[in-house]
Amino acid sequence: MYFSIALWIAIVLTFISIISNLIFCFVSNYYKWAVQIESISKQCRWIGLVYFFLAWFMGDGSILSSGRNTFEQVAHWMSIFSVGWFIVFVVSLLSKLWSDGDKMSGNALAIALLFLVVAFFIH
Repeated sequence: MYFSIALWIAIVLTFISIISNLIFCFVSNYYKWAVQIESISKQCRWIGLVYFFLAWFMGDGSILSSGRNTFEQVAHWMSIFSVGWFIVFVVSLLSKLWSDGDKMSGNALAIALLFLVVAFFIH
């Protein structure tokens, strides 16, 4: 029960982080709420990662309805979100063509690689 709650919280927070980072790529740095979107993305990113680790530690290795055990399920979702972060990285690099300022492209690449490496090691 606690495994599924922690996993769903991690999924929702990481999804919010990816979407807010994508929105940040299309927002000018001159708007007041650009700073708020950036902070939402950063906070959801790290809290979502903590909940992924929490779900992994709460997993007991039992087989789920998807045919995977709990550890494989956490690694599966982390690998899916690493692809999402790679997409954010590409979009943030391309966003430098139409807007100025840093759009957290380095952070997106770092978190994508972190998700990919952690998913590989916990699988």
